[in-house]
Amino acid sequence: MSNNYAKTQLFFKRLLLERVKNPDTYKDFKTRFSLDLDYDLFDDDLEYLINIIEGTAYMYNINIRLSDTLTDQKILNKLFETISLKKQFTYLSFFIKYLNDDLFLEFTNFLSKMNASVTSFKLQLKYNDKEIEEKRMKLILENLIKNDNLNIINLYIIDCGMKSSENTDLLNKFISKNKNKLKNINLYTSLVYENDFNIDVRTIKNVEISYFNLSKIRYLPIQNLNLNNNNISLEGIRIISDLIEEPNCTLRKLNLNNNYIGDEGCTILSYGLKKNKSLITLNLSRNNIIYHGLISIGIALNSKSEDKQFNSTIKKLNFSKNCIGNVALIDFCDLIKDEPEDRFIKINMQYNNITDLSIGIFGEYMQKFKDQTFLSITSRISYKNKIAYLNTCTNYTKIKKIIFENFRFDEDNSKIFNEILLKNKNIENILIYYNSFISPEDIVTMSPGIENNKNIIQVYLSQCKIGDDGAIALANALFNNIN
Repeated sequence: MSNNYAKTQLFFKRLLLERVKNPDTYKDFKTRFSLDLDYDLFDDDLEYLINIIEGTAYMYNINIRLSDTLTDQKILNKLFETISLKKQFTYLSFFIKYLNDDLFLEFTNFLSKMNASVTSFKLQLKYNDKEIEEKRMKLILENLIKNDNLNIINLYIIDCGMKSSENTDLLNKFISKNKNKLKNINLYTSLVYENDFNIDVRTIKNVEISYFNLSKIRYLPIQNLNLNNNNISLEGIRIISDLIEEPNCTLRKLNLNNNYIGDEGCTILSYGLKKNKSLITLNLSRNNIIYHGLISIGIALNSKSEDKQFNSTIKKLNFSKNCIGNVALIDFCDLIKDEPEDRFIKINMQYNNITDLSIGIFGEYMQKFKDQTFLSITSRISYKNKIAYLNTCTNYTKIKKIIFENFRFDEDNSKIFNEILLKNKNIENILIYYNSFISPEDIVTMSPGIENNKNIIQVYLSQCKIGDDGAIALANALFNNIN
């Protein structure tokens, strides 16, 4: 038994009931609170849980694991009845783990009657036999569909049996039935499914789908689509490209991180991008982009394009962790150099094959876009060119986040950095890490900027040699910065 488990058990069985029944004495339990029991429960645990739920009107969120350690069908039935009768829960989370047939039927029966107070529902399913898991998931979906009183806004399905087309069809049926209520869907599995995954998301605002073989999405009038970590084929990219060029597309944020679509996938995407009138943020991090993919995106953003078709709405681009080299970056900069000053607020080129040859040109072009909210300097650039690039950033007045990795501070660039902090009153996050060259004197030099910038909410200094004097200067700056 782990120490954390023992502490949670002690609190759950010895202390919690007293607190929820005496909220005037224990103030934390006088208002809304949640209960997270993320371990296998036994029958007597459920009895305690029933007493706690009956003793409070303030618990709104419960996360419990129902596993093969449970045996008493009547106790489980009473738990579900208690949850339903109280009508105080807005968030329910269940991890069903090897639950036996009779107890599982109690759970599905509860789902068919779950009341309208629940607006967020999370489900995780685990059986060693994946065929059983698929059948169990089918029963869950059928009973959710059967329930006419649901008011679920946020749906999370984690590591569940969604391999079969029958289950994805049922999921689509559930989405369609609840289309006027559902706003956020998160589908996640740790295994990439071999079957194509087809989902209708025409009414959903935010969709996150991870580790599925995504081949089709029908309709796209949503605002945020996260397809991070999917094995998206070129055919899948063609479908997404076709969808984003539709006149009624309302998508504002598209995340294709870690799909390895390559240059060819980016080129296909660029065709739809040219005609899109809604996208603001595009994440193409970790996609094995080398040259042609970056240039295709650049052409799609170029207002001087020969065919007069271009995207004018995108303001945030993430090309980090690709294979982009100097020539590609220089050619990309050449494509965007004549865009209006307010065109871009973030272009992330971290962790590519960029060296001194192109960083100066990139900095020179990027300083034109004074609305930038993101500043990053990483390790592959020489010290001299890091300083040159840093100098180009002093005109930015809207930066919100700064990341410096392996950046050698000295008196001169500490002053430049302090100048950026003093000029830019929008900075919220400063992340400086792996900077063994940063000295106590550097912290002293940049302290006025930290002290007088009232919007800063995070200062992160990892593996930096700030010493006692630097710590004192930083402490004084933070003491005087009331935020």
